[in-house]
Amino acid sequence: MDMTIEAKKRNDNVKASTLRREGQVPGCLYGKGVETIQIQIPAKTVKSCLQKHAKRFNVKVQGLGTYAVGLQELQKSVMGDELIHISLHILNSNEITHLTVPIYFVGKAKGTTAGGILKETCHEVTIKGYPKDLVDEIKIDVTNLELGDNIHVKDIAGKYKFAFDDSDLDKVLVSCNYPKLKTIETTETATTVEAAVATDETTANADGAVNTGATATTEKAHDKNDKKIKKVA
Repeated sequence: MDMTIEAKKRNDNVKASTLRREGQVPGCLYGKGVETIQIQIPAKTVKSCLQKHAKRFNVKVQGLGTYAVGLQELQKSVMGDELIHISLHILNSNEITHLTVPIYFVGKAKGTTAGGILKETCHEVTIKGYPKDLVDEIKIDVTNLELGDNIHVKDIAGKYKFAFDDSDLDKVLVSCNYPKLKTIETTETATTVEAAVATDETTANADGAVNTGATATTEKAHDKNDKKIKKVA
């Protein structure tokens, strides 16, 4: 938590939309036993902080002092290209704090060399503990994952001084399995093909019957002509 960003106390007479047009992100600082402080931070500063994956940092509010904070919430526009509001929780060294941090997977799973596919199912998790024990991110080594293996939250819980939410302990973070194969021909397709074949056979039989009748008629006409020729002779 070495990063320190600068902020200003927000003027209540200035609309949030006006601040955003001026390149500022409206926000607030709050904590137990502390009066909420309305602030504004340059959007560029916030984006730079997020690019470094910082979830904990210091905020120096002009004229008020410096606070150790955790990123509680960051609201974005529907398209995600504009920062709407930022909420920062003032950290108390003697208070249990909840923090949502990103998860990154490193290494190449052994199971992938045997045709397996690595599936990352969770990219962030909530942790809780004293500020000094919290981290900004969690890295998980997947090198030893074989086919059919997976890693749950409970599998990594004992490696840190902080704790995880009990409801997340059974959550799968990453797994390595064979890729699922899709059925190329469905029952519906097979039925359609059979129906088409039956239709072709019916048409062929009908055509054969018509041709047979035409041939018989032609042969009778030839017989009558032969008889007429014989009488004349």
